[in-house]
Amino acid sequence: MSLLDREEETQRVLINAAMMASDISCRTAWRRYTEYTGMVDQFGISAYLAGLVALPVEECNLLAHAVNELIDERPPPLKAPHRGPTPWSLGPTSGGEHDKTRDELLTRWLMDTSAETRYRWEQ
Repeated sequence: MSLLDREEETQRVLINAAMMASDISCRTAWRRYTEYTGMVDQFGISAYLAGLVALPVEECNLLAHAVNELIDERPPPLKAPHRGPTPWSLGPTSGGEHDKTRDELLTRWLMDTSAETRYRWEQ
Protein backbone atom coordinates (compact mmCIF):
# COMPACT_ATOMS: atom_id res chain seq x y z
CA MET A 1 0.00 0.00 0.00
CA SER A 2 1.52 3.31 -1.05
CA LEU A 3 1.56 6.44 1.12
CA LEU A 4 -1.13 8.01 -1.07
CA ASP A 5 -3.33 4.93 -0.67
CA ARG A 6 -2.83 5.05 3.09
CA GLU A 7 -3.69 8.77 3.22
CA GLU A 8 -6.77 8.20 1.09
CA GLU A 9 -7.94 5.32 3.27
CA THR A 10 -7.30 7.32 6.45
CA GLN A 11 -9.31 10.24 5.11
CA ARG A 12 -12.18 7.95 4.09
CA VAL A 13 -12.27 6.25 7.50
CA LEU A 14 -12.17 9.57 9.34
CA ILE A 15 -14.93 11.06 7.17
CA ASN A 16 -17.03 8.01 8.01
CA ALA A 17 -16.21 8.32 11.72
CA ALA A 18 -17.13 12.01 11.75
CA MET A 19 -20.42 11.30 10.00
CA MET A 20 -21.29 8.49 12.39
CA ALA A 21 -20.33 10.46 15.50
CA SER A 22 -22.44 13.40 14.34
CA ASP A 23 -25.32 11.26 13.03
CA ILE A 24 -24.99 12.63 9.49
CA SER A 25 -26.51 10.43 6.80
CA CYS A 26 -24.85 9.78 3.47
CA ARG A 27 -27.76 11.52 1.74
CA THR A 28 -27.36 14.65 3.88
CA ALA A 29 -23.60 14.74 3.30
CA TRP A 30 -24.09 14.18 -0.43
CA ARG A 31 -26.63 17.02 -0.68
CA ARG A 32 -24.22 19.45 0.96
CA TYR A 33 -21.34 18.11 -1.13
CA THR A 34 -23.28 18.86 -4.34
CA GLU A 35 -23.95 22.40 -3.10
CA TYR A 36 -20.16 22.83 -3.16
CA THR A 37 -20.02 21.67 -6.82
CA GLY A 38 -19.34 18.02 -6.01
CA MET A 39 -19.54 15.96 -9.20
CA VAL A 40 -20.09 12.42 -7.85
CA ASP A 41 -23.63 11.07 -7.53
CA GLN A 42 -25.06 9.73 -4.28
CA PHE A 43 -24.36 6.12 -5.27
CA GLY A 44 -20.71 7.01 -5.91
CA ILE A 45 -20.37 8.73 -2.53
CA SER A 46 -21.95 5.71 -0.82
CA ALA A 47 -19.55 3.41 -2.63
CA TYR A 48 -16.60 5.62 -1.64
CA LEU A 49 -17.64 5.68 2.02
CA ALA A 50 -17.97 1.89 1.94
CA GLY A 51 -14.44 1.62 0.55
CA LEU A 52 -15.56 0.16 -2.78
CA VAL A 53 -14.25 2.92 -5.06
CA ALA A 54 -11.63 5.63 -4.93
CA LEU A 55 -12.38 9.27 -5.66
CA PRO A 56 -10.11 12.05 -6.88
CA VAL A 57 -8.51 13.91 -4.01
CA GLU A 58 -10.45 17.10 -4.85
CA GLU A 59 -13.77 15.26 -4.49
CA CYS A 60 -12.68 13.67 -1.19
CA ASN A 61 -11.68 17.07 0.16
CA LEU A 62 -14.98 18.56 -0.98
CA LEU A 63 -16.88 15.79 0.81
CA ALA A 64 -14.78 16.32 3.96
CA HIS A 65 -15.53 20.04 3.78
CA ALA A 66 -19.26 19.37 3.41
CA VAL A 67 -19.26 17.02 6.42
CA ASN A 68 -17.28 19.50 8.52
CA GLU A 69 -19.73 22.28 7.65
CA LEU A 70 -22.66 20.07 8.69
CA ILE A 71 -20.91 19.28 11.98
CA ASP A 72 -20.24 22.98 12.61
CA GLU A 73 -23.94 23.74 12.16
CA ARG A 74 -25.01 21.34 14.88
CA PRO A 75 -25.75 22.71 18.34
CA PRO A 76 -23.12 21.99 20.97
CA PRO A 77 -23.79 18.97 23.16
CA LEU A 78 -25.66 19.56 26.39
CA LYS A 79 -23.37 19.71 29.41
CA ALA A 80 -24.15 18.81 33.00
CA PRO A 81 -24.73 21.95 35.10
CA HIS A 82 -23.08 22.74 38.44
CA ARG A 83 -24.95 24.09 41.44
CA GLY A 84 -23.71 26.96 43.52
CA PRO A 85 -20.41 28.73 43.06
CA THR A 86 -17.46 26.59 42.01
CA PRO A 87 -13.86 27.69 41.48
CA TRP A 88 -14.26 27.38 37.70
CA SER A 89 -17.62 29.18 37.52
CA LEU A 90 -16.69 32.39 39.35
CA GLY A 91 -15.55 34.12 36.18
CA PRO A 92 -17.84 36.19 33.97
CA THR A 93 -21.00 34.35 32.98
CA SER A 94 -22.14 34.14 29.41
CA GLY A 95 -25.87 34.34 30.17
CA GLY A 96 -28.24 35.59 27.53
CA GLU A 97 -28.34 33.62 24.30
CA HIS A 98 -26.28 30.71 25.70
CA ASP A 99 -28.73 30.14 28.55
CA LYS A 100 -31.69 30.40 26.20
CA THR A 101 -30.18 27.82 23.83
CA ARG A 102 -29.37 25.48 26.72
CA ASP A 103 -32.91 25.78 28.09
CA GLU A 104 -34.42 25.10 24.65
CA LEU A 105 -32.24 22.03 24.16
CA LEU A 106 -33.09 20.71 27.61
CA THR A 107 -36.82 21.24 27.11
CA ARG A 108 -36.72 19.60 23.67
CA TRP A 109 -34.77 16.63 25.05
CA LEU A 110 -37.14 16.16 27.99
CA MET A 111 -40.28 16.48 25.87
CA ASP A 112 -39.14 14.48 22.84
CA THR A 113 -37.53 11.45 24.47
CA SER A 114 -38.91 8.63 26.55
CA ALA A 115 -37.63 7.85 30.04
CA GLU A 116 -36.06 4.67 28.66
CA THR A 117 -34.06 6.71 26.16
CA ARG A 118 -33.00 9.35 28.68
CA TYR A 119 -31.90 6.85 31.30
CA ARG A 120 -30.18 4.06 29.41
CA TRP A 121 -28.19 1.80 31.63
CA GLU A 122 -25.17 0.02 30.21
CA GLN A 123 -25.09 -3.68 31.00
